[in-house]
Amino acid sequence: MAKKQGKELSMRTKREVFRLALVNKLSQRQIAQSCGIDHKTVGKYIDSLPAELLEYKKIESLDDKELAQALQPIKETGFKTQRPLPDYERIHQELQKKGVTLKLLWEEYKE
Repeated sequence: MAKKQGKELSMRTKREVFRLALVNKLSQRQIAQSCGIDHKTVGKYIDSLPAELLEYKKIESLDDKELAQALQPIKETGFKTQRPLPDYERIHQELQKKGVTLKLLWEEYKE
């Protein structure tokens, strides 16, 4: 089996992977063998498929540029949640108390 290492699959191959998965309902290993790629690569591309494209007819209706755009991962910027910075003076005071550990304070901070 010829494996393409470190290279992006052609759009034609990606479409074939999606067709075999969505229309023919083949396993990832069967698709990999058919397309000459690794089964992990097949899984990566199937997992990257957005929910609105889980019907092959919708994939067929897109041109290569539109499909490539739909497959691009959404890049997140910044932190998911904004937490306040810890109060280091309070941490120092709390650590002076018996039974208080840095791990305990960290868990409280995470909550």
